[in-house]
Amino acid sequence: MTSLPEDLEFLERAVQQNPTDGEAWGRLGAAYRDADEDRLALDAYRRATRFAPDSPPAWFGLASVLGDCDETEGAVEAARTAARLAPDKPAIQCLLGYQLLCAGRPREALGALEEAVRLVPTWYVARGLLGRVQEQLGDHELAVANLLESVRTTPDQPALWTKLGVSLCELRRFEEASRALETATFHLPESGEAWGRLGQAYGQLGRHGDAVRAFEKAVERGFGPSGLWLNLGQSAAELGDLRRLSRAYQNLREDYPDEAGILQERLTALHEERRER
Repeated sequence: MTSLPEDLEFLERAVQQNPTDGEAWGRLGAAYRDADEDRLALDAYRRATRFAPDSPPAWFGLASVLGDCDETEGAVEAARTAARLAPDKPAIQCLLGYQLLCAGRPREALGALEEAVRLVPTWYVARGLLGRVQEQLGDHELAVANLLESVRTTPDQPALWTKLGVSLCELRRFEEASRALETATFHLPESGEAWGRLGQAYGQLGRHGDAVRAFEKAVERGFGPSGLWLNLGQSAAELGDLRRLSRAYQNLREDYPDEAGILQERLTALHEERRER
């Protein structure tokens, strides 16, 4: 490492003088993390948990850094230890839920996030994560309720508006979904996912011109799953827009032949209509 901040140098001297001081190692880990030195932070937090195994902040810090380093299972176990030591701390419950969600274990994440929300009902981060878990588990009614509460508390968080729009789409409440997703794109116009989801809502409402424009904004921002191209092509077909329909077909033809086949039928039908005129 090159030059260190003054407080970091002080903390390094402190652990050199007392290398078994778990609290000092924890403070050093936090300072390394603030300096974006994740590997050094990881080593410091591991020492902190070794010398102070009953310290919730040390386990919390270790879980956070392991998560940042994509060591998901280790992050889950560290967060679980922190939650066992301090079950009444909402930040720890929220971190445990988040790490379980990252590990692809939404059913386990549910309990931790419900507890975080019970402890602090107005905390938008915990409510947003809980809504995300509920959405993944298919409980869209509960997801919408939690996400609505979150956006009331913190209306300038585009990720929350996007998740709300997705769950509203799943409930076929497309008018409300479009408003939520319009808010998401207003706050974060570079979000390809929000534009793509907005296009989906517009298409379901029969607003195919708006849908095509939203889908194209999504593609411009690097968001282009096969379902988006299929929806774009279908909206373009409704508009009689051969150019956009052909583009969607070309993007699906090689890797997604089933979806491409649906658009090919629409292309053939449009060509025949034009020949008959």
